[in-house]
Amino acid sequence: MKTRIQSKAAVPSALRLTLAAFAAMSLSSHAALLVSESFSNYTDGGLNGQAATGLGLTGSWNSTTTPFQRQATGLSMSGAYSSDGSMVLSGSGTTTHKITAEFANALPTGQLFGSYLFSTTAHTDSRSVGLTAVGAAGDNDNTASFVWAGNSYYSPAAGNPAIEGPGIRAEGSSWGTPSSTINGGETYLMLFAFEGSTGTTTAWVLSQSQLTYHLSGSLDSASLNLAAIGTEAASVVWRGSATGATAGAMTHLSMLALPRNSSFEFVWDEFRVSDLSLLETVTVPEPSVFS
Repeated sequence: MKTRIQSKAAVPSALRLTLAAFAAMSLSSHAALLVSESFSNYTDGGLNGQAATGLGLTGSWNSTTTPFQRQATGLSMSGAYSSDGSMVLSGSGTTTHKITAEFANALPTGQLFGSYLFSTTAHTDSRSVGLTAVGAAGDNDNTASFVWAGNSYYSPAAGNPAIEGPGIRAEGSSWGTPSSTINGGETYLMLFAFEGSTGTTTAWVLSQSQLTYHLSGSLDSASLNLAAIGTEAASVVWRGSATGATAGAMTHLSMLALPRNSSFEFVWDEFRVSDLSLLETVTVPEPSVFS
C-alpha cells in the first residue's frame, strides 16, 4: 500500500508548469476559428430577418428575396464537423437571390482558410449557380473580395461542355468553364485559402472518400495542390484559383444563387473561416467559449 500511496505523491513544480502550458495551448488553439455557421439555432422556414447566431456573425440575415430557407436536416461528411440544420435555396426563373449576414469584426487581410459543405441538383442548364462570397454589404460575385462557388455560371457555348461543375471567380475576374463534374444530390466539401496580399483565392472540392484519404495524411494547401484531379481517393474533385483586382472590405458574408431551372436547389452548411489552417476549419467543433 505504501508503494501505491507514494506513486501519487505531489507532482513536481516543473511538471505542473509543463501541464499548465499544455492546457493553455489547448484552450488558445480555438482562438483562430473566426467564423462558424452551422445553421443550427434557427427556426425552420425563411431565414430572412432571423438573428444570425453563428460564431463571428452579428445582426440579422438580410435578403431582398424570400427563397432562402433554414431546414432541420443538415449536410454531413465523415471526418468533418457537422450538426443539425442547413440553408437551402430552391427556385426557377432568372432572378439572382442573395442573403447576407455581417461579421462581428471585419476579417483580417492576411492569410485565411475556410470550408463549407454543399450539395446541388444536376440539370442541363449550366447557367444555374450557387455560390458564397465575402466582401462589403452590397457586393456580388463580381465585386466581392473573394468568392468560391459550388457550381460555375457560364453559357455552354460551342466547345464548352454543358456539365455541372465547380468554378471560382474574384473581383473583376470571370467564371472559368468547369473542368470537373459533380453529382446532383451528393454532399461535397469546398475548401479555400485566401491570400490577402495578392487577393488570390485557391479552392478545392473533395468527395467523402477524398476527405477521408487526405485527413489520414496532410490536409493542407501543399498536399491538395499536388493531388491529381479525378474521382480516386488520393485525388481532388476540382481545383481552381482566381485573383481579384483589389483587396476590398471583408465585412459581410453572402450566399447567392441564380436558378435557371425549375428543379434547381443548392444547400449550404458548416461555413467556417480560420486564420490558422484548413484542418481547423474542417475538424474543430465550434468552441463554447465563443458562444
